[in-house]
Order: sequence, then structure tokens, then C-alpha cells
Amino acid sequence: MTPGAFHESFRIERIRPEYFEINSDPVKDDGTNLLIEWGKEIEG
Repeated sequence: MTPGAFHESFRIERIRPEYFEINSDPVKDDGTNLLIEWGKEIEG
């Protein structure tokens, strides 16, 4: 994973007009899952 690749993987999904969800690819090249390491809050 190149520097910035995690943030570049963000995809915003609009659930309702007042609510959205951020989806991303948190797995680095070495297999580290950033959501497990840092928690779901890392997305936003």
C-alpha cells in the first residue's frame, strides 16, 4: 500500500439524505488490517 492509498480507497455511500457511510480498503500489502489495528473511527 503506497502512502495515501488508504484514504484514496474511501468510497462514500449515501444511505439517506441526512446519512452516509464511508467504505474503504483497510488491508495493507503486509496483511495488516487498519480497522482492526486502529478501530472503525479511522475512517472518519
